[in-house]
Amino acid sequence: RKGDIKIVVLPRSDATPGTSRLSAEQIEDFLGMRRIKEISVGEQDIGDTRVPEQDDEEGAEMSEPYKRAEHLNTITGFDFIFSRASSSPSTPDVDMIELTGVAKSRVGELYNHIKDIRERLVEDRSMRLLQKGVTLAKPPPPLNVLNSINNVLGEIGREKRKYSSHLLKVLPKIYCGTYVDDDLLLPAFIETIERKIRAGTPDYDFLRYDLLFLQRLQDINRGQHDLEEKESIMPKKIRDMHSYQIGQRLGKMARPLRRQINSFEKNYVGLLSRRVAQIDDVIAFQNFIDQKLILHDCIYPDLRVASRELTALWNSFPDTETYDREHCVSGFFESYFEPITAKTDREDPRNITTQDRSDTED
Repeated sequence: RKGDIKIVVLPRSDATPGTSRLSAEQIEDFLGMRRIKEISVGEQDIGDTRVPEQDDEEGAEMSEPYKRAEHLNTITGFDFIFSRASSSPSTPDVDMIELTGVAKSRVGELYNHIKDIRERLVEDRSMRLLQKGVTLAKPPPPLNVLNSINNVLGEIGREKRKYSSHLLKVLPKIYCGTYVDDDLLLPAFIETIERKIRAGTPDYDFLRYDLLFLQRLQDINRGQHDLEEKESIMPKKIRDMHSYQIGQRLGKMARPLRRQINSFEKNYVGLLSRRVAQIDDVIAFQNFIDQKLILHDCIYPDLRVASRELTALWNSFPDTETYDREHCVSGFFESYFEPITAKTDREDPRNITTQDRSDTED
């Protein structure tokens, strides 16, 4: 169980005449290892069995039914019942969706896909944190469907209705292999990042991998199994669009200002969607950044190049492309929070240490 969502998993056998059907002992074996006859959504993973030796990094949230049935050849599939849990002991749960005949092999494939996606992203995340010199007191929460959806949606408090409703919509699609598009993720991700920036806890380097995890799961279901490309929160066709590239240049140019203007992140980056709502707003924001870079003597050579590229993008903005605020914000965040390396933004040494923290302009 997670929030008010329950999943009941029942084994099934597509037995034909002359073959073995499921015996009572086999059903009890499948269900009894949990000591209850309900496989529910655990606190961290779907089907969390609380077995001490189980590794949360292994994708247990989707593989638990498969693991329990792997040694039982007569179990060939599962029936899933997705329910909304009752808020009172006196009223029953409400069954919302039922999936019947989900093949055991399908659940096994899902487990392998999730494991592969997770391993790649965890490695990429570790390299990114290493580049930034981030040291963690404890490992971050494991990448899994429950955690990632909850983190991206940014739910707060006990009544996670938005999260529960979306989870109820997404989980059946994941089990069926039809989770190929999720229009809620990107706007929710942007909203969550902006809120956390205003609160002083951006967490971008963690939340982007929650988003990537869910996006890569969609890619697999679309038949896109090539994950060799460097991880990015946007596919190449989006990264090639002017809206994204404009945001990317703006984010790069804005990087020095987070060190120079005390209120910059809270008042500008934390409200970025409002600052770049329309094209005129983006141009005004660009002019603001240019002025502040000059004022604080931060016009470094690479930023001059970014400014010229930004002007060229505006001059070549195609009539066939409509400005997209979400793409612009995504590009901004990717470059603004990008690790500083020799190949990216070589910030002037003066910009690495705090200088003029008295500047609180809005």
